[in-house]
Amino acid sequence: ETVLDRLRAADLSVCVLEMPLSRRGAPAEKIVRMRAAPERAKDLHHLGVDCVTIANNHMLDYGPDALLDTLEVLESEGIPYVGAGRDIEEASRPLVLEAGGIRVAFLACAATLPLGSAAGEDRPGVNPLHVFTAWVVEPSARTQEQPGTQPPAMTFASPEDVRTLQNAVREAKNSSDVVVVLPHWGLPNVSALMDYQRDAGGALAAAGADLIVGHHAHCIQPVEMAGNTPVVYGVSNFLFHELPEGMSRNVYDFMSKDELLVEARLGVDGVRELALAPLVLDPSGHPRLAEEKEAARILGEVSDMSAKYGTVIELEGGRGMVGLGEMAALSMQKE
Repeated sequence: ETVLDRLRAADLSVCVLEMPLSRRGAPAEKIVRMRAAPERAKDLHHLGVDCVTIANNHMLDYGPDALLDTLEVLESEGIPYVGAGRDIEEASRPLVLEAGGIRVAFLACAATLPLGSAAGEDRPGVNPLHVFTAWVVEPSARTQEQPGTQPPAMTFASPEDVRTLQNAVREAKNSSDVVVVLPHWGLPNVSALMDYQRDAGGALAAAGADLIVGHHAHCIQPVEMAGNTPVVYGVSNFLFHELPEGMSRNVYDFMSKDELLVEARLGVDGVRELALAPLVLDPSGHPRLAEEKEAARILGEVSDMSAKYGTVIELEGGRGMVGLGEMAALSMQKE
């Protein structure tokens, strides 16, 4: 069995498309700028991907024209997308798909927002979750003895954006059985959670989200139960073929090679089983299923970092099974 087998076997397979598909546009003033040829959209069909989230910090790396090209390419290929659009109405619109008689609504947003990337009434962009950062200046022994010491940071999400997303979750819940939220958030290469991730995740869970799966940190982050809602804060990476223009493959060397494939069994009442399949990124940029010792190590680390939040993850058949209380582990089927 391969990762490709898993993707193709799923009733619904979802991934993050983290680069525009376009040859147009001028590069933004950024350290890393990414894009791929429009023809790469066909690869998504080959992978068995049913829809993509495009709410991330790279969709406007080559400006609004490249984003608009991406939307047109995905539409022409018949690949549903969520999280970005020609204006804020489209960018914030839920994507509802049906599988096994269950209607699943996907919502996506990005807390990683280069200036000008948030969609507006007349502006193409991504669905935003703006985040504020506050520096705590403390007269402690540490800062007194070592002037210039970096103060700790506190982060909090825009209350207005959180309310908007909560309303979107509630509306999606009215027209679907299950709501899945896909936020692009966290700090790159840092497994520790930022304050706003837990706060926003809890708020979305309280509004009715059934599952939250985050990405962006390029490393695995903890799993937490927000009430009855599983929050997988960060799945790390997945597939890295295309290179930022003018850069060699070692630009990715600092990123974790450990990854998670989230496998959820859904029912009309939400998530009935949640499994974490550990993957390893090989030197060519392909993910593969982790071998036995690798799987034990990766899932052990996930379990340890998640235990802080009261989450129980048990190793079973090479997967990490997330404790969901007394919910039955059943296949996706209408009852």
